[in-house]
Amino acid sequence: MGSDPSSDLIFDYCSVDNPEKVIIAQNDPNNEYYPNLFSQFNWVDYEDNYWYCQQVYNAETEEEAVSHPPADPSNPPAGGCGDPDSSGETFPWSELIPHKPELN
Repeated sequence: MGSDPSSDLIFDYCSVDNPEKVIIAQNDPNNEYYPNLFSQFNWVDYEDNYWYCQQVYNAETEEEAVSHPPADPSNPPAGGCGDPDSSGETFPWSELIPHKPELN
C-alpha cells in the first residue's frame, strides 16, 4: 500500500478460521492486481510478534482458496510464504508492527 489512496488493496472476507489461523477473502474489484479473485491469508504469533502471509492471491473460486495448503509458519522471517519456486525457495512472511499514534 502506498501513500496514494488509489494504491490501497481491499479484501472482503468470506471466512475466518481462528483455530487454523486462516482468512479467505475476495479481492476487491478495484484492486490493481487479480480483482474479484480469491485470497488465502495465514497468520502466526512467532517470538511475540504477529506475522501474516498472503498464501494465495489469485484463486478462481473461494473453494480453490480454501483447499490450498497453508503457509509454513515454522520460521516466518526466513520464509514459508507462497508456493516454492523451482529451487524450493519461498518468501518471508510480513511482520505486523503496531502503530501507536501520537496524542497531542
